[in-house]
Amino acid sequence: MAIRTLRTVTLLTLVSLFPGGKRTRHRITWTPNDDGSVRQFWESTDDNGARSVAVDGRHTRRKASP
Repeated sequence: MAIRTLRTVTLLTLVSLFPGGKRTRHRITWTPNDDGSVRQFWESTDDNGARSVAVDGRHTRRKASP
């Protein structure tokens, strides 16, 4: 597992190992947006090179409770 912050983007890479030796590589990035929200983009790649997007979402802060 590796975590790197590149300027304003945080990148996490990791590998899941499964029985039989199969692997899935994960690449997750968090990028701040101008409105204060954060975009999370998570993609996975299997041993055959097939890619899939697990998450492409936007996180916002909750408003404070009164």
